[in-house]
Amino acid sequence: MDLQAAIWDTVISIEPDGTIVGRSPGPRESDGEFWYEALQREKADPARRYEIARRHLPLPAAWREMAIALRTMIRQARKSEAPFEHHLRDLHHLAAVWSFSDPAPSGRAGSGYGVIEMTPYAKLEALDLSWGLIGCDALSLLNASDRRLMRQAWGDPARHTTAHELYRAMFDDQARRVAADRERRQREPHARFAAEIDDILAEEVGATPTVKPAEPRRGLLRWLFR
Repeated sequence: MDLQAAIWDTVISIEPDGTIVGRSPGPRESDGEFWYEALQREKADPARRYEIARRHLPLPAAWREMAIALRTMIRQARKSEAPFEHHLRDLHHLAAVWSFSDPAPSGRAGSGYGVIEMTPYAKLEALDLSWGLIGCDALSLLNASDRRLMRQAWGDPARHTTAHELYRAMFDDQARRVAADRERRQREPHARFAAEIDDILAEEVGATPTVKPAEPRRGLLRWLFR
């Protein structure tokens, strides 16, 4: 099961009046609060905002929210004349990893979102995404101020590209795996949906519900940084 399924797959329940209802949980915090509402409440605390967004990777909005939080931390550090390069490196790494998904020029998720969602983090961590190799101008998650600060800190890079372009063979291989897995899962929902309804009805009349083995969980991109 991937993050998309965990968030958007229909969960079957039965109302007190006996009505069978299917709902999608949506992205939520552990206490049940919708994650974006939690982000809005923590706007004044960039570190807290960053952690909330990171918990919801690889949702496209989570990448953007992490970038916003890092920019705020950089701005606060510069204002107080504190070190900020570690935040700048985190921002560059965030943008470089996101570029593996081949996002749109605006930074919004493209067709590769499902690929990065299902790519094990260990594979992404093994990629060389250094400043000298990937640069910054092709990284759509960054803005002009980010790029200016990075050049001031590290000089002009040798090239500007994306992780998608650098590691296209890996992306294509992973994309084939994702497509095959998605095709398999698309064949299963109707049978699973019917089985869940049967179990609910069986419980209502006191029968023993059918016990099905749990599907193996797929690895998720839970943490971007060590």
